[in-house]
Amino acid sequence: VLAALLVVAGLGAGGWALFGPSSTGDDEAAERPPHRTRTELAWSEDVEAPDEGVLATPGTWFTDAHAVKAQAERVVALGLADGERDWSFPLDGTLCGTSLESAAGRAAVQHGPGCTELTLLDLDKGRELWTRRLSDPFDPDRFEAGELAVTRNTVAISSVSGSAVYRISDRKKVYDDGGTADGCHPVGVRGGEALVARVQCGGANAAQVWGFDPETGERAWKWKAPRGLDIAKIVATSPAVVGMQTESSDGAEFLMRLGDEGREPVKMEMQRQNAYLCSNPTALCTDVVVGDGAVYVPGETHSSHGDGSATVNEVIAYDLETGEVKWSGEPEDKRELAPVATLDGDLIAYEKATQEKGGALLRFDGETGERSVYERHPVATSERESDMADDAVPLLHQGMFFLAAEEIYGRDSAEEEKSLLAAFR
Repeated sequence: VLAALLVVAGLGAGGWALFGPSSTGDDEAAERPPHRTRTELAWSEDVEAPDEGVLATPGTWFTDAHAVKAQAERVVALGLADGERDWSFPLDGTLCGTSLESAAGRAAVQHGPGCTELTLLDLDKGRELWTRRLSDPFDPDRFEAGELAVTRNTVAISSVSGSAVYRISDRKKVYDDGGTADGCHPVGVRGGEALVARVQCGGANAAQVWGFDPETGERAWKWKAPRGLDIAKIVATSPAVVGMQTESSDGAEFLMRLGDEGREPVKMEMQRQNAYLCSNPTALCTDVVVGDGAVYVPGETHSSHGDGSATVNEVIAYDLETGEVKWSGEPEDKRELAPVATLDGDLIAYEKATQEKGGALLRFDGETGERSVYERHPVATSERESDMADDAVPLLHQGMFFLAAEEIYGRDSAEEEKSLLAAFR
């Protein structure tokens, strides 16, 4: 399966980010170094694999000079040019969760004994800006791991133990679901340019989406989902795009772009999309990219024509204004495609490596879907790249491609180390 678990850079709307996150894409062409079509595995940050089980390593962010990666017991900054560790911030206790995105050079981390600490980090300097103690009203020594989000001036956490929004400038808690009288409580949050929460309420309109002012943290707007539908994931926050599902589905069955005040939402049907869109159990919707007026999703995988042993899929572009399909793009080779990021109005998609052939980044014209090659990866490291890609989220920053592991699985055979973050240049 090509998709992986939790981002980040998510980056604001990024997906396979965003994570996904705000750092998955890069629209500042002037800040990008010259790009080579034929790239190499430039460096890799490896960590010791656990003897068994799974080690969660969510959280990948970028600054002008660094790729910043959360590990089980610390957060490290790696130089973009050489992968050398420039700073390391030790966590009190173990990592429980992170914000998918960064904003204004800051990211949030949940950690500590019982996951009771929420820390805001300065990603440029590798220092703590402040830490808040989290407390479950029924067990003050524990706080369940939750979803975290940051904007320029807010930090939010949503967990079964409780939800809160803090204003960064004065560290004040401006929202607490323990103080609401409407029976509603957030069950997930996303940040970046805006702060958006998916909310569960009692009564007829059980599922809602709330928008918070990214500067003040005050609740600014809400949207009630049609009866019988749940909100699977917040795909993007600016514009707000959500994945919708029925109670019986395992993932998003269609997407909706929420309109401005008084404007009807735009629905994007997923008939040509597999049933597992946004189906991973973490906050990151790794297989959707939103940017430059479009939503990009991977089409359903199917056997390659003439080669039943190979599976392929297309990438599909939806118009954010109309919800209609703009175009679909095919892979260059008999492989699967994953949307990664938008770049200067175009889509960059990852054509996964095989054991015998290196991966590639394909560039699809944002208007026409015309395909070209953005970069190719070498055969020499194809086996390693293929192994990494199985459990990683593909990210793009300043035109540079990364594979970021969100989980590290127990060692197999004599393998003692696994790649946490790999960079191609």
